[in-house]
Amino acid sequence: PIRIDKRNRVASVDGRRLDLTFAEFSLLLLLMEAESGIATKEEISLHVLGRQLQSFDRSVDVHVSNLRQKLAPFPAIKLETIRRVGYRLVTR
Repeated sequence: PIRIDKRNRVASVDGRRLDLTFAEFSLLLLLMEAESGIATKEEISLHVLGRQLQSFDRSVDVHVSNLRQKLAPFPAIKLETIRRVGYRLVTR
């Protein structure tokens, strides 16, 4: 149900455009393209924020939370937390 236009950095669900920040779009794209289906916090920090994950750094969690809020109107899409591993995008 998610459509991604990488060139224009636009994402939509069921034809409704998502108003995403640069980081949120990058996070969504990373989650969609994750080979194992799971993106670790370290991968997210490197590929989305452009830096190594630091101890006690909560910025990844904040971006995940913001993306979850923007996906909330679409019950067929969930961002799951995989404890001690990372996050997974689930579509039904």
